[in-house]
Amino acid sequence: MDNLFKNVGNKIRDIRKSKGLSQEQLAEMVGTKHTDIGKLERGERNVTLKTLDKISNTLEIEMYQLFQYEIESKFSRKEFLKNEISNIVAELSESDLEKIISILNIVYKKH
Repeated sequence: MDNLFKNVGNKIRDIRKSKGLSQEQLAEMVGTKHTDIGKLERGERNVTLKTLDKISNTLEIEMYQLFQYEIESKFSRKEFLKNEISNIVAELSESDLEKIISILNIVYKKH
């Protein structure tokens, strides 16, 4: 369970920083103390779904995104990206796949 708290906390910290927010700013927007945000980000504090909902709304993300660390941590970054590409192209038509190959050949100068 500790890893769950740490992983969610790390995700919150990463997203908060990417939005240019301090712990104090996030805490004020969520309606809690900055020390609580710090403990949450370090995985030292349990958090309710209500608080996660407030945090995700404040960070302008969907709550499930706080749990996406699992997918990313099971793979190397390269494997993760390859998997994402595979998921995207899986539904494309043969014609669209041929276009993508042409584009990749142009971009990477393979003929």
